[in-house]
Amino acid sequence: MEYARRIIAKFDEFNRRWVEGWVFMDVYVARQPIYDTNLNVAAHELLFRSSLDDACSCGDLDYASLALLVNSFIAIGMDRLSGGKPVHVNFTQKLLEDGVASLFPPETVVVEVLETTTPSPETLNALAHLKEQGFRIALDDYTGQPHLEPFLKLADIIKVDFTLASKSQRALIPRTTAARPGTVFLAEKVSTRDEFQLAVRHGYRLFQGNFLSRPEVAKAADIPPDALASFQLLRKVHEPAPDFDALASIISRDVSLSYRLLRVVNSAAFGLRSRVTSIKHALVLMGIAEVRRWISVLTVTGLPGDKPRALADAAIVRARMAELLAVPAGLSGRASELFLTGLLSLMDALLDRPMSQVVDLLPLTEDTRAALLGEPNPFLPVLQVVTAYEGAQWDQVETVAPALRIHQAFLAEAYANSLAWVDDLSKL
Repeated sequence: MEYARRIIAKFDEFNRRWVEGWVFMDVYVARQPIYDTNLNVAAHELLFRSSLDDACSCGDLDYASLALLVNSFIAIGMDRLSGGKPVHVNFTQKLLEDGVASLFPPETVVVEVLETTTPSPETLNALAHLKEQGFRIALDDYTGQPHLEPFLKLADIIKVDFTLASKSQRALIPRTTAARPGTVFLAEKVSTRDEFQLAVRHGYRLFQGNFLSRPEVAKAADIPPDALASFQLLRKVHEPAPDFDALASIISRDVSLSYRLLRVVNSAAFGLRSRVTSIKHALVLMGIAEVRRWISVLTVTGLPGDKPRALADAAIVRARMAELLAVPAGLSGRASELFLTGLLSLMDALLDRPMSQVVDLLPLTEDTRAALLGEPNPFLPVLQVVTAYEGAQWDQVETVAPALRIHQAFLAEAYANSLAWVDDLSKL
């Protein structure tokens, strides 16, 4: 990519050789969604980890960070990482002062300034130059530290870590910070829906954290009739020998599901020569494995209620990644079961009820059921490595992945593939 070549060319010959030597290193990179007040995904933050974290001396860390960025954007691709949304990227102070951030596309990259950055004249000038080029600046982990005040006039986004800020600081910062007009406050590491709602009332407009992936069990009511109908269809499709006539009859009664299923079967993914207009014909052409996959996906994305699409998308990323890990994990004949395991792993949050109740709604294999309940079985390590990667819990990833004999590069590629698969699915 042109921007990657420009970055490498910026350094003198010695440093360029050093960076190029790291360009094809293995790297972990996950993207964490940033939500708006309507819980739509407004952007993503890129979270990195590689062997550089342990292998580099302190003097190398700036170039290690650069190599990490270049490798991620070259090997994985900007489009796959961004999903069409802006991406927040951390830059070290030296990389900011060297002008490296300016070599990325300003319409895609939001430059994050770490709370450990010193507001030197060189750094402030570099940030001012970035703003002139159209970049947005985010100040990370602000809790009112006096030494960060010079950055406030440059920041478009101020991030407040809810695990570091006290309750009073969370409430006061958006109202009392001497920020420029139009600055947006982002609540980071929000862990519950109550914290999210409180942050909205305090004036925060962007949000990060795992608050969506946890069920609000306290408010759980009866499952809505529409959702129960969806689960009845899932039960039918996952029976040992499903009846296509019965399935076609059930699907045809749901106009939205029928429309979406026909869009899938007529998409480029299936490459059919003639257009399919019959649900029964679609089921026959797809075959039972694909029918199970797509009915499961379309059911999860079509569940009624107030849950955002981003939560269903996260479940599909887990499903696809678990499926892709089946072969290296020695479970090649059970890829479809792993797909369903990943897909259902957020169903407790989607339905706001304990997983122990969710697993009773469907005819699951014993391994899928046990993995969803966190009980030891062959599927559990796959689900654990998928969820750890999603959450950028790199130590957990590096504990579980070797036991499954999954190479770091394959794991990163499976994650990137899963992101792209879900992004493509959202366009159908």
